Amino acid sequence: MLLVHGGLHGAWCWSKLVPLLQARGHEISAIDLPGLGNDSTPAETTTLDDYGDAVVKGARSMGGNVIVIAHSLGGMAISNGVEKAPELFAKLVYLAAILLADGERISAAGVDIDSLPDVPVSPVLPRELCEQMFYNGCEKSDIDEAMRRLRPQAMAPMTATMHVTAERWGRLPRYYIACERDQALAIGRQREMIARLPVKKAITLDSGHSPFFSIPQSLATVLDEIAAD
Repeated sequence: MLLVHGGLHGAWCWSKLVPLLQARGHEISAIDLPGLGNDSTPAETTTLDDYGDAVVKGARSMGGNVIVIAHSLGGMAISNGVEKAPELFAKLVYLAAILLADGERISAAGVDIDSLPDVPVSPVLPRELCEQMFYNGCEKSDIDEAMRRLRPQAMAPMTATMHVTAERWGRLPRYYIACERDQALAIGRQREMIARLPVKKAITLDSGHSPFFSIPQSLATVLDEIAAD
C-alpha cells in the first residue's frame, strides 16, 4: 500500500496507521509530496503534475500492483499520478479525499476557489482552526505533533484542473472512505462526489477528517478489507 497525505501534512501523519497495516501483512510506503513533510522542494514551485510524479515514483519503487490510499488534497495527487501510469496501480482509495472528474476543479468538491488566498503559498492555519477542521476527535498529543510539523501549502496544486481519462485512470477500481463528522470536507460533499463518480465500494467511518489519528485501528480494518476485496 502506498499512503499519500493531504495538504499541509507529510508522510508523518500516517505514523499510527503504518504499524497496524504492517501487522496485517501489508507492505507499506508513505511518501512526502513535493514541498511538504521532509521534502525540500520549494513549495512555491510545485504543481499538481509534480504531486502526480511523486505518486508514480512511489508506486514504481514498490514494484507496481499498488493499492494507493490518498487523504484529502492527496486525492488530486493520486488521480493525476494514476492517469500518468495506470499499469502501476491495482486499486485507488480516497479517504475523505478530493475526487474529481475530467475538467473539474476543486470547486466541484465544494471549495470556493475565489475565496482561496491569491498567493503562491498559503500559510499554516491557526491552531484553533486546525483543531476544528482537521483534528476534531483527535488526542491533544497528536494535535500538538501535527501543529509542529504542518508546512505551508502550495496553491497551484489546489487550483489546478483535473485531467483524467476513462481509458487510464477510469479503468481502475475506486473506493471511498467517507468521514461522517468531517469539518474540513463535509460529509454531504463527500457523498456528492461519490454520486458523480460512482465507486466500487463506499464505507463511512464515524470520524472527523483525520481517522489515521483518531481511530487508526478502525481505519486499518477497513483498508485491510479493501485489500482483500
